[in-house]
Amino acid sequence: TNLNPAGIPRKIWYKLGPLGLSAANRQHTASCIDANPLYSYQFMTDASSDQFVQNYYAADHPGVVTTYLAIPIPIVRADFLRYLLLHAHGGMWSDLDVSCDGPPIDDWIPPKFHESNVGLVVGWEFDRYQFASWTFLARPHNPHLWAVILDIIEDLHYRARINDVGISGLTKPMVHDIVDVSGPARLSRSVVRSVEARTGRRVDWDGVSGLLVPKLLVPGDDVLVLPGYAFARSMHEGVYNETLLEEMGVGTPLVTHHYAGSWKNGFGGE
Repeated sequence: TNLNPAGIPRKIWYKLGPLGLSAANRQHTASCIDANPLYSYQFMTDASSDQFVQNYYAADHPGVVTTYLAIPIPIVRADFLRYLLLHAHGGMWSDLDVSCDGPPIDDWIPPKFHESNVGLVVGWEFDRYQFASWTFLARPHNPHLWAVILDIIEDLHYRARINDVGISGLTKPMVHDIVDVSGPARLSRSVVRSVEARTGRRVDWDGVSGLLVPKLLVPGDDVLVLPGYAFARSMHEGVYNETLLEEMGVGTPLVTHHYAGSWKNGFGGE
């Protein structure tokens, strides 16, 4: 397998909506693909995504398949897919409206972490509060991503039950806050809970907020947290002491999220 220096597969995953790639998103995705020639990439479609979930999960986790295929809200399905893909195969997930603007992906993880079995790489969207889900990296079979998957299934079944419908009958108002159910808030909450359960240690929020350089969420575990400027520079304007960043030789945004917001349209994407 083609692995980067930290042991994460060199593969970028994308998901196309029914309308394919817009001109802007063609540029954004090309910026990542062209800057990382060692990385393969794959644009999943609705059909190939359904096929992947069935092929990979049916034998051991049929509940994953039935839940995924029943989800009627495209963005919830797309959210769920990213966790399923990276749990199965590893690599990097990227939304279509994300461009790569800094060093190549192989350089995102500092050498001192190459031997520490980093299994999940996330960056702050909002400090102490929420990881970005538009870009993240993982080794295959990461237990924290599996926790995210199980939590989404449980939450969707709960919401279906209290609304007296099946999963396929869920509507956006029933799901209420998609960010919370399947998006970045879900990713953040489930990962933190999983890390704390596995390590028996609480996350020291003061120790991982306002980061200038990457740091493990909990010492000895495998979740590496990148500073806010890495994936979400626009959200952190004015937060950092720019002179200090310059002196330390850090502060370069790795990606820019262009907030196309296409998931809010009727097609759940492009």
